[in-house]
Amino acid sequence: VYSGARAEEMLRHMAKLHADPLDVPALVERLGLGSCGRTSYRRLSGGQQQRLALAMAVVGRPELVFLD
Repeated sequence: VYSGARAEEMLRHMAKLHADPLDVPALVERLGLGSCGRTSYRRLSGGQQQRLALAMAVVGRPELVFLD
């Protein structure tokens, strides 16, 4: 993860790697990341970083996600 990248641009980059990604703005809102979309990764709180990681994991519509 590039620490200087903004949260929403990181998620959009991950979405581009998949053929049929979820709608990024909808995913951002659903996970409560709307207010931090333009915030750099390093400035996000720990919980926001975890929610962003979850969004990045599911944006490609995986069949299964392991959460620890």
